[in-house]
Amino acid sequence: MSFDEVVVLNVGGTRFETIRGTLTSHPHSMLVKLFHPYSPNQMESAQDGSYFLDRDPETFGQILTFLRYGYIANSSKVDLDKLLIEANYFQLTSLEAKIQEIKSKNLPTVPRDLIKFNVDGTNVMHVTKEKFGDVPFHEILRAAGGVMDNEGAIVVLPDNSDTRPDIDEYQAQSQFYFMQAVNVIEDNGRAKATGPFKKFARRIKALKEEYDDSD
Repeated sequence: MSFDEVVVLNVGGTRFETIRGTLTSHPHSMLVKLFHPYSPNQMESAQDGSYFLDRDPETFGQILTFLRYGYIANSSKVDLDKLLIEANYFQLTSLEAKIQEIKSKNLPTVPRDLIKFNVDGTNVMHVTKEKFGDVPFHEILRAAGGVMDNEGAIVVLPDNSDTRPDIDEYQAQSQFYFMQAVNVIEDNGRAKATGPFKKFARRIKALKEEYDDSD
């Protein structure tokens, strides 16, 4: 068993052929666990030697292209939401980041120097990009939880929004608390985030430091 070995996959009834090295080219993915020659969790093949994956074959073809060449072919014609689900399933974090980057570039709803937020499901707010320093859009989206609404706004929920009993009170004040968090993000000093959006603020501040250090 080697990385040059040809592997036959049956994905949802469609046959794919590739080599083991392609399937294991992205570290820490589920495919590495299933197909690395030295993995203790290797898949068992069927009687004909193929490996069955109960996934969408059309989307898997896009995944194979990404594994081979590092880009998404014909991205304007691809169902990116569907591909994102599969990238998440196979734990391909680099593909997830690429999809989010493409999606962020395709948002025409907000001027280019603004980022649109859906705060707690009650307030739509526009924040200038400069407040986030050099942090790219896809990182801001990921820090907020990776969800956008139908209008292309990043959904930001307060910490523990699924469990707190006083959600109505927080919703009424969500705009104030969110802008408080944004001001902490903009401050390059040691201001600490507090309030119901402190986790989002802390993640972005850490990213700002990371991207500032890379300059």
